[in-house]
Amino acid sequence: PAIPTGHEHVVYVDDEGFLVDIGTEILRGLGYQVTGFTDSQEALEYLRSHLAEVDLVVSDMTMPRLTGIELARELRTLDNPPPMLICTGHNEGLTRTDVAPLGIHALLMKPVTVNKLSEAVRSVLESHRHG
Repeated sequence: PAIPTGHEHVVYVDDEGFLVDIGTEILRGLGYQVTGFTDSQEALEYLRSHLAEVDLVVSDMTMPRLTGIELARELRTLDNPPPMLICTGHNEGLTRTDVAPLGIHALLMKPVTVNKLSEAVRSVLESHRHG
């Protein structure tokens, strides 16, 4: 099956620069506009001032300053926040049901492959658009 593509604006947040580079490169290659951050606090500031332009936030779970969950909580305080997708290297025992109230629509286990990332991004964007 073809890898799903898109044109939406995705904010990609991970404290490891090379992972931001890889994630950004994958998503740009699929047609998305991507803004990457290695600092979750900077990402939050960007989101606060560019909220209407962002369609999805892809964030690492474990980061200094704000974790993925804390970033999600902060976003929920804004009007009409974009959906979030969290990537994690550990199964913290969280389920979609646990994180859905925070606007987190998917949990992806690392390492994230091109297929897993593209399918999860498309799926969240589609469900949010119709939801």
